[in-house]
Amino acid sequence: MDAAFLRRIPNKIFVPPVPDSSFVEIFRREALRQGLDIDAGIADQLIRFCRKLGGPELRACYPRDICKIVACINAYEERPPSLSLSDLERAATTYFAENAPHSSVQKPPVPAIAETSLGNLARAVQNYLPALTNPIS
Repeated sequence: MDAAFLRRIPNKIFVPPVPDSSFVEIFRREALRQGLDIDAGIADQLIRFCRKLGGPELRACYPRDICKIVACINAYEERPPSLSLSDLERAATTYFAENAPHSSVQKPPVPAIAETSLGNLARAVQNYLPALTNPIS
């Protein structure tokens, strides 16, 4: 989070990172709450992904957020609740997207329209509007 955002929050509470054992227990409980079956070693894999993508400290919110992403992936793909290693890696990579390696994925270029005045923006919209309303053949 940037400093300007944090200045707007008048009262802040420090929540320290959790030890591995607590992290595993939080993960176990959250997976159970989301209806996800977990294998014994998968919690260690989650710790590895979190440290690789999010830094050395483990935050108590990571298991909940990542299990929620896995549950959403399962729902979207119309699969029963499950937690495979590939699902876990996919969810962790999504969660820590800013820090994940993107060797083949490039950020889209910022359109030139974003740097124009309102008048130029209106003209640009008028120019692109026919393309948006015509069916693709």
